[in-house]
Amino acid sequence: MIIDPKAVTAAERILNLAAYLKEKLPSGVSIDDITANVKGYDPEQSRDQQGRLIGEGPEWEALRRKVRRDLEDLTTEWGIESEYDESNRLYRLRPPFFNLEERRELIAAASTIRIDGIDGVAGQIGTGVNDLETDTVVQVHPLVATLRDAMVDHQKVEFLYEETLRTLEPW
Repeated sequence: MIIDPKAVTAAERILNLAAYLKEKLPSGVSIDDITANVKGYDPEQSRDQQGRLIGEGPEWEALRRKVRRDLEDLTTEWGIESEYDESNRLYRLRPPFFNLEERRELIAAASTIRIDGIDGVAGQIGTGVNDLETDTVVQVHPLVATLRDAMVDHQKVEFLYEETLRTLEPW
């Protein structure tokens, strides 16, 4: 058996698909775009003389099933969800969402991180994150910065709660 060095494994094809969908956000892509531009799909298969995908027949059905299977695997095996816009016949990645507990943990973690060399305003989440090309800033209540500073400096925080003076040691 001779193995084609240009052959792409299913995992590579699926990850190529995820990268392509991300690259094309937010516009979305058609099955024609996917099969023509994602490494691992045969760009010549089931096309007319102008290079457009022929939307019928056994080759078309095989391509469509392959893309659908890959999108399902992307969700079930990799946790990357996509959606299909029926009216425009486009595939898109779904934006990531956090559940309530994940959001709380993310806010708590990001608000307590300080990294030398990354400028940020106290009370803004994302000041401890540097993605080189992406700035993520989420406004939070000013007291989050106060509590963060108290944690870092090992300072007590006093506040009124239901008309009772409370003392908190947040570290």
